[in-house]
Amino acid sequence: MPLGRLGRRLRTASLVAGLASILVATSAAAASAQTVEFRGGGYLSNLSQACQDAGWAAAGPFFVNVRYQPPRLGANGPQTRLSFYLSHYAAGYTLARGNLNRRFQPVAGGAVGPDAQLFDRPARMRVVQQTPANVRMGTPRLRLRGQIRRMDSVPGCTADFDVSLTRRPW
Repeated sequence: MPLGRLGRRLRTASLVAGLASILVATSAAAASAQTVEFRGGGYLSNLSQACQDAGWAAAGPFFVNVRYQPPRLGANGPQTRLSFYLSHYAAGYTLARGNLNRRFQPVAGGAVGPDAQLFDRPARMRVVQQTPANVRMGTPRLRLRGQIRRMDSVPGCTADFDVSLTRRPW
């Protein structure tokens, strides 16, 4: 492994450890601020050949557990957060401001597998169907369908997602 890549991984590991300690230290204060989150599951499918060449075994479908935090609800900030959890791997994406919509938008991302990494280039993500169309504090369930370009930080790797979610806390 080139020294530059090893250095980036070490910096990423230090960043992850630092973030974890900050989260532990602020958990009591954060308990009073209610984050609105949806959790559930669904599928990644139609993975492009570039994804398969990068190690995804097939075009899918792959079952995923999902966490979704829409912007500006409860204590949620302006970001949209969407994370996918497979059996031994997780990837999370953040739109800095606003909602995912039909237009592809740049999202920052990172993954945890055999190591933790921040993706070096933004992915692009969109939601082509959201039911219900508007998410409010009282929305109990949600379905999202969309696409990711440059998934897993792999050029040319595209995938569809279709997930059903339930609001937490209830």
